[in-house]
Amino acid sequence: MLKFVCVLVALVTFCATLNLPPSFKKCKLRSGAFDQCLSTAIQDAIQQLKKPLPEYGLPSIEPFEAPKEVFLEYGNETTGIRQKYFKIKIGGFTKIEKTSARFNLERKILFLNITFSELLFSSGYEARGRFILYPIDVSTTVAMKIIKPTFKVVFNLEEYEKENTKYFRALDSFLDIVLDGMTYDFKNIFQEEVLNKEFNRGMNGKWQNIVGFLQATFPKFWITLFEQTFNNLLERVPASDLFVGL
Repeated sequence: MLKFVCVLVALVTFCATLNLPPSFKKCKLRSGAFDQCLSTAIQDAIQQLKKPLPEYGLPSIEPFEAPKEVFLEYGNETTGIRQKYFKIKIGGFTKIEKTSARFNLERKILFLNITFSELLFSSGYEARGRFILYPIDVSTTVAMKIIKPTFKVVFNLEEYEKENTKYFRALDSFLDIVLDGMTYDFKNIFQEEVLNKEFNRGMNGKWQNIVGFLQATFPKFWITLFEQTFNNLLERVPASDLFVGL
């Protein structure tokens, strides 16, 4: 009986219509300063997520913990490595330098550019393959520092009705990442420390090439998680409470 009651309470909480958290700023849709207000409101809301808001389905993003794994494969004439990143954490999402937001009401598209001071990526790391003539077969950890990244996000919003109330959901979202630099620290890839240092030195020296390779996978991975998190909020808060005057 107790279990049934707990499930019922959870369902009611999940399905209940909520207003935006009182600490989240609201913006008047048809005011002359709407985009400026929206930029400030979004940045402030993100920075508040050092603590989770479970009733809105919003996790703590300091750090942001990814529930999924990422698989990559890299190869050229001398090097071929199959990689798996798991238990991924990224810190720094609340350390925002600048946010620019624009909402196209007619097309229902939200454009976001968010620049962070730096993001600190850490994860478990498994790799199989070869580095020049040296075989690689490891399970270890990796840390990356992403310097001044700008996340360029496009959320395509679809309007729907639930119990005579209009809501939005995000679909087919897009993310592009531009950054000033990146450093890597792979632990114990080889038994010889001199080879580990050489491996990291080579990775850091070619960070732009590595970023180009990662761009094929990581933005898609992250935008899926961001879209899911955003939709947790959208399915609870009516569109008219998100954008005043809608």
